[in-house]
Amino acid sequence: MRIRFEDCVFDSDTHEVLRGRRALSVGPKAFQMLEILIRERPKAVTKRQLRAELWPGVFVTEANLPNLITELRAALGDRARRPRIIRTVRGFGYAFSAPAQAVTSVAQSPADGPLYRLIWGNREIALAPGENVIGRATDSALFIDHSSVSRRHARILVKPSGDPGTAVAYGLGHGGIESILIGGLGMVQTLYLAILLNSGRLDTVLGPAIGPDMLAQVRATLEHLSITGLGLGTLERLIALLIQIGLSFLVWRAVERRQLAWLALAIAVHALIDFPPALFQAGLISTAMVEGVLLVIGAALVAYFLYGLPRKSAEAAKIIEPAP
Repeated sequence: MRIRFEDCVFDSDTHEVLRGRRALSVGPKAFQMLEILIRERPKAVTKRQLRAELWPGVFVTEANLPNLITELRAALGDRARRPRIIRTVRGFGYAFSAPAQAVTSVAQSPADGPLYRLIWGNREIALAPGENVIGRATDSALFIDHSSVSRRHARILVKPSGDPGTAVAYGLGHGGIESILIGGLGMVQTLYLAILLNSGRLDTVLGPAIGPDMLAQVRATLEHLSITGLGLGTLERLIALLIQIGLSFLVWRAVERRQLAWLALAIAVHALIDFPPALFQAGLISTAMVEGVLLVIGAALVAYFLYGLPRKSAEAAKIIEPAP
């Protein structure tokens, strides 16, 4: 039995209570008591039943149960005055009161990666990858006992940390910002200079600031501007966007698999991308050849990225939406 509650995971098979990457120090009897309370949740368990299961056929003093409860609360970070996990039912027994959710053996445990948490007032509820239900159902991740709340009132979907969509988001973000700053602002500047040239004000506006030599170069560039040149500029930005996505995927692979070889590969590919422009500046190849080589590199990176996608679609992104 594996049960997740708050930032802990109770595992009866491995006989552990985990918080994050650390196994909590819980004695055998305290662990058995926690298992009974979790098994009987949300019902309160009588002191007589607890003593019968913890010490069958043996007489023990009344102080043994409170001592075990104190040990559990200390390990779990619970408080007697404001209990979140173990509730004392005066004159009767104890109850497990924290929202809990059963997880399968293949589900992510806190030691496997980052945990997502929902902050609800002064409570902190750990969320498992996949669907986490909020409602009045006893197995809900967040149990809300109120007449206005249905059994499956809402759900929180958490996508796994290994989702390659993260790499796409980084690549689009980096490449998109670069396209806006370089391509978009460059187009605005070119349009402004073209308006100055057509209105006859280019010399009076730019001449005093840049000098006659630079002004002549700007005029020549504007006069020879063509649709082909604008198309090549747009193609260059699209190729750069593909390359950014591909490089982000390689870096994501390095982080996901914790292998520096992928990071070294990303650096090597980046150096390879800088090589054709260097040959162009040396006069060895043409602009069309540069664009062609970069297009091949960008397409190869994206093709490898698409090939590396998991066969099954990733779980939905971390969102909150009404449950059906």
